[in-house]
Amino acid sequence: MVFSPRTTFFDIIHYEPEEEELELPEGKSLPHFDYYEKLRRNRFIPSVVYENSSIVGIPAHVTPLGNSKNGMTSIRLAHIASVMAVTNPIYWRIDPIWNNVQAAAVLALKHLNERSGRIIHDLPERMQACPDLFFTMDLYDSLFSPIHAARQFTGRIVNRQHSLATPLPMALSGATRSEVSETLATLAGVMGIPQVSPVSSSDSLDNKSVFPLFCRTTSSNQGMARGLAALVHNWGSDKDSSNSNLHVAILYARNTVGLSHHKHFSNAARSMGMHVFGAPYEINNPASLDKAIQSVIDSGYRYISLAPELGGFAGMAQRAYELGLGGSGQSQEYVFLLSETNMEIISAGYALPQATHYGAASLLNGSSMVLVSFPPSQDYQDAMQEDFLDNPHVMDYYIQKHPSQQLFLQEAFSFDPIHDALRNNFAGALQYSQYDVIMALGLAACQMEDPFFTGQQLFQAIKNLTFTGLTTNIKFMNETCSRDMTTLQYAAYNFVAKPVDDNGLIRFDTITNAHIHLYANTTTGKVHEVVEILAPYTYRDGTGNPPASIPPVHMEMNHVSLGVQILGWILAALVIILAVSLAGWTFLRRNTQVVKQRQPIFLWVCCMGAILMAAAIIPMSLQEPVENLDAVCMSTVWLISVGFSTAFAALSSKTWRVNTIFRHAQRFRRIQVRNRDVSLPVVVILVINLTLLCAMQVAAPLVWERVVVQNFDRYGRVQESYGTCSASSSTTQWLLGSIFFLNFAAVLLSNIQIYLSRNLPDDLSECKEVAFSMLMLLEVCLVGIPVLAVVHDVPTVRFLIASLIIFVVCLAIWVPQLPKNQKDRQRVFKASHVAKSSDATDYRTGIPSSSVRSSERNPRNGGDVSSSRTGGASRGRAGVKESNKRWQEEKEAEETENHEMIL
Repeated sequence: MVFSPRTTFFDIIHYEPEEEELELPEGKSLPHFDYYEKLRRNRFIPSVVYENSSIVGIPAHVTPLGNSKNGMTSIRLAHIASVMAVTNPIYWRIDPIWNNVQAAAVLALKHLNERSGRIIHDLPERMQACPDLFFTMDLYDSLFSPIHAARQFTGRIVNRQHSLATPLPMALSGATRSEVSETLATLAGVMGIPQVSPVSSSDSLDNKSVFPLFCRTTSSNQGMARGLAALVHNWGSDKDSSNSNLHVAILYARNTVGLSHHKHFSNAARSMGMHVFGAPYEINNPASLDKAIQSVIDSGYRYISLAPELGGFAGMAQRAYELGLGGSGQSQEYVFLLSETNMEIISAGYALPQATHYGAASLLNGSSMVLVSFPPSQDYQDAMQEDFLDNPHVMDYYIQKHPSQQLFLQEAFSFDPIHDALRNNFAGALQYSQYDVIMALGLAACQMEDPFFTGQQLFQAIKNLTFTGLTTNIKFMNETCSRDMTTLQYAAYNFVAKPVDDNGLIRFDTITNAHIHLYANTTTGKVHEVVEILAPYTYRDGTGNPPASIPPVHMEMNHVSLGVQILGWILAALVIILAVSLAGWTFLRRNTQVVKQRQPIFLWVCCMGAILMAAAIIPMSLQEPVENLDAVCMSTVWLISVGFSTAFAALSSKTWRVNTIFRHAQRFRRIQVRNRDVSLPVVVILVINLTLLCAMQVAAPLVWERVVVQNFDRYGRVQESYGTCSASSSTTQWLLGSIFFLNFAAVLLSNIQIYLSRNLPDDLSECKEVAFSMLMLLEVCLVGIPVLAVVHDVPTVRFLIASLIIFVVCLAIWVPQLPKNQKDRQRVFKASHVAKSSDATDYRTGIPSSSVRSSERNPRNGGDVSSSRTGGASRGRAGVKESNKRWQEEKEAEETENHEMIL
């Protein structure tokens, strides 16, 4: 009978299969597929059993296999109970994925009994060790419920209607949920029945003190958790190679699977440099769920792993959306990572109603899930089609064994294991895993030396079993009897929402966008993850750009405030304007006596030095986003160093000139001191400065760097820094030190020359004024430099202090050059009304053309005053006044000539 959508349950019940025989390779014949089931239920057949064994022996003469040709005297029957969740208890409909998993179990049973090598090619050879062993199976529906599964076990599996001596199955296959498997493993362990699950992944099932006879052909959820963490880490690596420091929150139910997912995902993520925040909630406790969701929102994490109870995604996601997690205004900023507890989402036809679960659909859009996955097997597809779907005996057996026959027949049109496996790699992986479960039980039973083995003996055989099945190389870990996670392949699924259909439902495209492989280092045992990208990932905003895992950091750059920058520019402008004005005033008044005394050429050099130093304030104020700030750093050093050394070298040179003239005047020697004769200090200091600066510019320039301040936000990120010019190497520090000591030498040289001129007349010496300037500089150094060191990490204050220091230094340079008293200031503005005699002095050479002794003109200095007094007596008081007035004018003329003589 060929199964079709129009087949009814009535037709199947009353179908009488035709008698036929299936030939073995050796020419032996096999009965129909359901013969062993009928044999097991025949109450009139004698059987042999042993204590603690579930294997039943039947005399061969009552079976078609017992004859003189094969010498078989008996056969053994081993029963398997497959407990899987076939029906969705919420919608009370057959779940196509899990329904097809049970079909895979029946196909495996057929291949075991027929010793067919269509899929596992060495099966006939391996089953030669047990030609008398055959298997039967019952299918049970757990409804995803531990309570219902316990009732099935105690009410139907253990106490089932059975005619043979033992009602116990050889082993259990299943279950789906880890909570269901825990319940069955506890009960089966008490009864001594091994259990092998194709999908239950909670690591609590590895506890052999609680679940002593549990095995699985999948790994614990450690593998899927590591795969999910590797996928997230890969997103961060794609975005920015330094962005491995991702943040992920886990919203999970406080059950075995949720706790296990949190444990393994946290360990894997932390080993990859990620930060993990856990938010558990109690199942069926809305207040606890709300509190957990709010804690995730408060954390600010944008990557969120959801591990609700099985089937609880829609309700939890909708509530999270309503509380603001990924809701309006934030929907594009979040990425949701789904654990294996949400595997119902990957089912064909999964949809969410827009009217009631729009928020859940919004969260699911752009989300990701990592599950065990294997590529489609052509051998499996051919066998499923030919040995199952096209075989009426197998279909009849499957339907009669189906735990929900009526629902299954009502939805028979959706039963298509091949299409389901091709459409969805995960659905195929579940079928493959269940097929391998039945094969593992059959191969382990076949290799037993004791024909009537116990459950404990079978469990030990399963742990030691290795074979190549549909899920590649199967090897169980000896300690836990779980599948080694490095022998499995994992796939990352991306869910993308479709437009709302006519029924108001939101459906999703499921895209396999990555394969994840786990490899164990044979030396260290450490597991490494390799992510193979198959298709671009689509996030919630519809792009392939992963969002940041936490809110962007608010970095305090500590830029110099605009107000202080303007103040610095004003100070620089004042100095430059004043320097230019003084230089222009010096040029216009260069022939006046007071300006001649100050030596105009050196006054101009001092003004130039002050302009250079003041100009340094401008690059000092520059900061991001100005480009090439390294050049700005070096320009500041150039301007300050050259300006400072130039100004103080000029001050030293002009004082040296005065000292030289007076030393020779004291010896009554005539000397001509030209400008170039005393310019040597300026030239030497400037050349050395330029040499050091050029070496620094080429070999070890200053660089602009942003220094991190030890100020962190709640995610451990630096949120404050400041920019400064720093030495790029120790050579830079050495050159800077050399420049500093060179300029210090210029100041020291100026002070030496000023000290030597301390006994000169005040009109010609600047000793007092320079001493005052040095006192100003000393105060600036004692106060300003320590303050600069203290506020080095506060750019605004640092710039302000540095600008004020430069301003004060420029003023200190000009103080000695200003007129000393009211008389000098008046002389500056006088016209040259003093008569110039033939002994006028050439200010360029400093050599007077003639001189008159003051003793000849000044009666107070021992001159001939007799005629002056006689004339005064004859003229009376009026004559005396006239004489004193004339004497005063002569004295002023004398002082002018003396000054010209010095110059």
